Amino acid sequence: MSIKDLPHPASQINSKDKDFRYMATSDLLNELQKETFRADGDMERRLGDAILAQLEDQSGDISGMAVKWWVAHSLPRARGAGDTH
Repeated sequence: MSIKDLPHPASQINSKDKDFRYMATSDLLNELQKETFRADGDMERRLGDAILAQLEDQSGDISGMAVKWWVAHSLPRARGAGDTH
């Protein structure tokens, strides 16, 4: 699956229109939160790159949404990385 294969308007994540980017970011983040979502290593890297790019978006709404997702998903992994249980 590629970013273009994600549900419309998630394929619009790089659109010049901020409303399309907002909806695409929202759709992407919702898709990633589904337990049924699976991606191979290459797709995970590309999705991570897409979210990182949204962190720098000129629209505060878009970058804020990406920050919330990144924090929610990065911190639990970082905390668990040091666990030896």
